[in-house]
Amino acid sequence: MDLWNHWAGNWRDNYGNDKIRWKTTVGIGDSMYALNVAHMRALVNQKPTKLQIHFYHDDFYYHHYEDPESVYDRFEYVRKRYMWPDLVHIDPVFNSNDTKLYKQFYQGITRFRHSELYRYWSFNPTLNTTPVNRKIVLWRPTSNLLQQMNNDKHILLDWEWQRLIDRLTDFGWNIVEIDYRTPIREAMYHIRTCECCLSYEGMWHYIAKNMFKPHIVISTSNISVWHTPAAVVLKDNFFIDRDLKKFDYIVEQATERAEIYRQLFYKFVNGY
Repeated sequence: MDLWNHWAGNWRDNYGNDKIRWKTTVGIGDSMYALNVAHMRALVNQKPTKLQIHFYHDDFYYHHYEDPESVYDRFEYVRKRYMWPDLVHIDPVFNSNDTKLYKQFYQGITRFRHSELYRYWSFNPTLNTTPVNRKIVLWRPTSNLLQQMNNDKHILLDWEWQRLIDRLTDFGWNIVEIDYRTPIREAMYHIRTCECCLSYEGMWHYIAKNMFKPHIVISTSNISVWHTPAAVVLKDNFFIDRDLKKFDYIVEQATERAEIYRQLFYKFVNGY
């Protein structure tokens, strides 16, 4: 049995349903999660998917006074760079008061374990993702400490992140740090030109995922298992002094995993 018949023939996520309703948050990852699910649904159904995406604020909303763009502008910038964006018809709802959807998060999809392709999609493959040698893009949970403590994602203190950056620089890596205030075009540029991403669990994960970039995550959260299964997750058994000498090997491992998922995705989508 070929890959298409294996996956599409046993598709469990609301097969044939071409309508999805989704609650957004201020993070781009949650919106990209919706876009990925909707594009893959359209491909499997062989017909467009309607994605009604609910914003619980207006289209000019800036979550932080230093944000370089509004939440909706960031969403649109990313969406327009998806592969085959016409597969999904976007129906944005602003100032939504749908409390049921707010609690459920989404309607018209079902989460399954071991269903990686359900949440996979790609940016336009004409985007140049050639890496700059030894360039690492890093993001840490600065300015988001409370949320990350509550979700068991924050296993390095800020000074430990800085020490890791300093030691990697000593080892000849060029570290480019991005954060919540980084303009979306700048974040996408740095991720598409890096050799590897290194981060906590959150923020820019889906951009790295949709570019099939090698990704190393330092976290004890299990969210990566669901959303970025190609990433190498370093839990509480990673120590800077002891394990930094292994870092080049970990990058190699992440590169191999990213390439496996890239080949799987394009074989499913294109047949080769």
